[in-house]
Amino acid sequence: MKPVMTFIYMKGCHACHDVKPEFDKLAEFAKSRIDFRIADIDEVKVSFPVPYTPTLHLSLGGRSFVTDGVRLEGDMTAEAMFNWVKACVAEVKGAQQ
Repeated sequence: MKPVMTFIYMKGCHACHDVKPEFDKLAEFAKSRIDFRIADIDEVKVSFPVPYTPTLHLSLGGRSFVTDGVRLEGDMTAEAMFNWVKACVAEVKGAQQ
């Protein structure tokens, strides 16, 4: 089963508008390896705290990872998001060994 990454945003959030094209780039690049979704925080309920928007949620190997621009290194670019995913994959693989 492929990992699922959700871009959580809020209408009227300028940072969300700035980051959305980068998320779209990542989705285009990795669509064969990851299922991508988008969720408006005002329209969906989530089972984890979302202190900032935009926030990324990754469901991978039965685990849940959450991050935002504060936890990513530098800006929320497609490259930074992909590096975060790779770090999550490495963490899951390390826990399985």
